[in-house]
Amino acid sequence: MRNSKIPNTKEGHMRLTLNRMLALVAIAAAGLMAGCSADSPGPTTPPPPKTNGLAIVLTANPGTLVQGNCSLITAVATQNGVPVPAGTSVLLSTTFGIFAQNGLPTISVVSQNGGIVTTAICSDTVGPSVVTGTVTVGSSTARSSVPVNFTSNGLPNGPFIAQCANPHTGPVTGGTPITITGGNLGTDASKIRVFFRSGGVVHQATGVTVDSTGSTITATTPAFPELAGLPATPVEVDVVLNGQTLASPNCFTYTNESTPVVSAILPSSGTKVGGTRVTITGSGFSAPVQVFFGGTLEAQVISVSQNEIVAITPPANGQGPSQSFPLDVPVTVKEVNCSGSACTSNPVTFTYTVGLAIFGFTPDHGDASTVVTITGQGFVAPLLVTFGGKQGTVISVSGTQILAKPPAGCPSSGGTIAVTLLSTGETASSPGTFTINVPTITSGPTPGSGPGGTATAVSVTGTNLFPTGTPSALTVTAAGGSVGVVSKSEQNAQQTLTFTVTPDICSPTVTLTFINGATGCTTSASFANTTFIESGPTASFSQGTTVLTDPDPFTYTAVFHAVRPTSGTPEYSYAWTFANSDGSPADPATSTSQNTTAVKFTCPDTTPCSGTATLTVTDACSKSASTSAPVTPPAAP
Repeated sequence: MRNSKIPNTKEGHMRLTLNRMLALVAIAAAGLMAGCSADSPGPTTPPPPKTNGLAIVLTANPGTLVQGNCSLITAVATQNGVPVPAGTSVLLSTTFGIFAQNGLPTISVVSQNGGIVTTAICSDTVGPSVVTGTVTVGSSTARSSVPVNFTSNGLPNGPFIAQCANPHTGPVTGGTPITITGGNLGTDASKIRVFFRSGGVVHQATGVTVDSTGSTITATTPAFPELAGLPATPVEVDVVLNGQTLASPNCFTYTNESTPVVSAILPSSGTKVGGTRVTITGSGFSAPVQVFFGGTLEAQVISVSQNEIVAITPPANGQGPSQSFPLDVPVTVKEVNCSGSACTSNPVTFTYTVGLAIFGFTPDHGDASTVVTITGQGFVAPLLVTFGGKQGTVISVSGTQILAKPPAGCPSSGGTIAVTLLSTGETASSPGTFTINVPTITSGPTPGSGPGGTATAVSVTGTNLFPTGTPSALTVTAAGGSVGVVSKSEQNAQQTLTFTVTPDICSPTVTLTFINGATGCTTSASFANTTFIESGPTASFSQGTTVLTDPDPFTYTAVFHAVRPTSGTPEYSYAWTFANSDGSPADPATSTSQNTTAVKFTCPDTTPCSGTATLTVTDACSKSASTSAPVTPPAAP
């Protein structure tokens, strides 16, 4: 049916698909978180006032992140301080971005495991978002919100589409108002055209407007009579501006009046024994309906509205005698008061699992470079793995095995390993604990002391000083001295280090710190300075014989003999100062080197000649001592 005259050029193609968002969730689980810092929770709004004891609290982790990543949203719903019953629906909505599980700005998640619900919000673009959670139990409703901000990755942005159509379904007769959100779309609506394309047929939307920020386009869907009488049919929506086409395949679904459309099922997985409460979202639902799993197994329908069906999954044992899990089955909705193929919706996929459980893991100790094999059942990606409550890095997932690495950092122990399914919020914990390798010195340093200012060869033996097979991931630092080149060897888990230690002459000890580069864990040891002298120097002197050198009876030279210090470091210096009897500096005020033992003092032209001599002795560690004595003048000739 395609018209060959209709161009099929796709320029500036930008797509934000569900598969990509699910991949971004895995990135968020590895370290967006990361770098994180990665272990701190995002901002949390204060709990709202309770309504008949019903309350909901949302957290975002992280609360601020770079575009192209996902924030994990956790909602905890309680009533009178007790988690709401399992199976209670929690509706989440966002003002910006989409939820990874269904690619839409709204999602309905069924509470499990004590009322804790986890999902993910993602965005390829920059902007602030407010995520709101709503829970209803009986006649009571509670709401709470949390902000999430997507920041720029620093790359230049051209025009892009983040959400291609909201709502994403409507009748073939057209007339459905929709919004298209993105960025850098311009502010002149006359330069923007919106086309709906299926096969070779194209229809143009009407009533196109754009907001003042160039981020939101509004339009009215055109009629698409070529799809009348057919099952629900997704079409491509193209936004054309300034000659550039931004194409969004399968963006909008045209429906006929009697054709139900299913957009998502949440949670998208559950145990093979059935009994999982699921919410099916879409459009065109009209009671009574039937919900089929695998084409033949009928679910128990709890409630039906125009856009949502709540049902209980049937057991998987009716899917055939030969089954392996996890097992994917199609889920369809059929209008009961209808006949023909147009009465049955498009299928979505539900995964039967064997129930989440961890049987064991190996090895039971290691660091951030260790690949841990976790065995169990019911593993379905995307999922999170935590070690002692801190998020690790997921490498691969199968139904019975997960490969993951512990987080970096240095706790005293890793703790229990837990696995959480992002699709359901279901969590399982390990029967044992994982221990983070902490460096330990078993002997040394040997010897434990040496002279200051001199390099002494030492050896240290321990465990986990560096990751096995990676000796370069070790740093040795010294406070109060220095270390030479470190040689490393390893045998039977015992690691031996050899290097030199040179204490500072003024430091009594050298503190050696050993840093394991894989975990950041440290251990330390001390090396003593055998030549360190605790006490400072002393100062004393005596006046030598006065020798007259001039006929003037008031001019003479006095010799002051310095007494060498009896304690302190070997290196020291003298400083002499002289003052007249009135306190003014005498001539000269002399400073001398450490080897000088006599200085000259010229008596001023005063009678009688008198003054004060001061000797200050300072050692190499800046410790000093001073002493003063009067100048004894000679008798008048």
